[in-house]
Amino acid sequence: MIVERKYYCSRTDCETHVTTLREYPSMGIATCDLGAGVLAWFCSWECVLHASAEYAPLEEIPFGP
Repeated sequence: MIVERKYYCSRTDCETHVTTLREYPSMGIATCDLGAGVLAWFCSWECVLHASAEYAPLEEIPFGP
């Protein structure tokens, strides 16, 4: 049996989606592991950067002398 899947971009206000017959999309979308078994799909690097701005940084590097 063939199952068609649609993966929607995880960024808020982005309506881009990819349709595939595979378990995971092979191209055109970036898969990010958010931890605790949660996966997010993004249609472009722009959407990844916009979505990552919602999270606090994991490490802060001081700037200056």
